[in-house]
Amino acid sequence: MRMPKAAALLPVVLLLGMTALANELSQLKDQLVCQCGCNLVLSSCQDMMECGVAQRMTDEIAARLADGETPEQIKASFVARYGKAVLSAPPKAGFDLTAWITPFVALIVGLVLLSFIVREFARQGRRRLEEVSTSHLERSPEERERLRRRLREELKDYV
Repeated sequence: MRMPKAAALLPVVLLLGMTALANELSQLKDQLVCQCGCNLVLSSCQDMMECGVAQRMTDEIAARLADGETPEQIKASFVARYGKAVLSAPPKAGFDLTAWITPFVALIVGLVLLSFIVREFARQGRRRLEEVSTSHLERSPEERERLRRRLREELKDYV
C-alpha cells in the first residue's frame, strides 16, 4: 500500500513547525523579564518552581504562539500589561534610543578628554625638563662648585 506524498511530508512539516515555535518561545523568554521581582529574563528565572510567575508567563507565551500570534504582538501585549520594565532591553526607538547611544558617546568623549590630558602632562613635563636642564648652565662655576661640595657633604651622612 502506497502512502500519498502529502501524508509522508506531514511529520516533517509538523516537526519544522514545532521547532519554529520552540525557537520563537526561546527568543521571547530571552527578551522578557520575569515579573516575580528577580529581574532576570524568563529563561534564567530561578523562582520558576517557587512563585510560578515565570512558568505562567512562559505558558501564556507558548499558548499565544500556538494560536498564531506573532512574537511582536505578544511582546506588545506584555508591554501594555507590565510597562517597558518587562523588556530585557530598551526599544531602539524614540527617547529609549539614548540608552543605546549614551554609553558609546560617553566612551568616545572620555577617550578624547584623556588624550588631551595626557598630551598636556607630556608638554608640561618637557617644559620642566628643559627648564631644569638649562638652569644649571646659567649658574656660575663658583656656585656649581659650592653645590657639589654641599652634595658631597650631605651624601657622607648616608653612604
